[in-house]
Amino acid sequence: MSLFKKEKAKFVDRALYAVQHGDHKGQFFTIINEQLTPNTISVLFFPECETEYISKTDMESGLEGGVFTFVKKLPKDVYKQCVAEFKLRLIEKRTKEESTIHELDSRRNKSNT
Repeated sequence: MSLFKKEKAKFVDRALYAVQHGDHKGQFFTIINEQLTPNTISVLFFPECETEYISKTDMESGLEGGVFTFVKKLPKDVYKQCVAEFKLRLIEKRTKEESTIHELDSRRNKSNT
């Protein structure tokens, strides 16, 4: 038993992380402060600029387990661009989802007539 308590891994504001294992291996990401729910963390993956919401539990275990590692803190202007890109990609994703819903609705209406 250790005399020292191991500190829980913490996320760094405006940080760039490298993914070492899993589906996004070889990619980078930064955390964007746009939460879907209080228990999720929003991230922007590079270079594809994919937006995802990941549970805080998964993020914490990934950091503690070495799934991803801290690379460096991003300059404020670069982080602002990441936030803007995240919001743009989110709008594009929602617009695409809405158009798909409208298309399905119109197909359903055509088949009912």
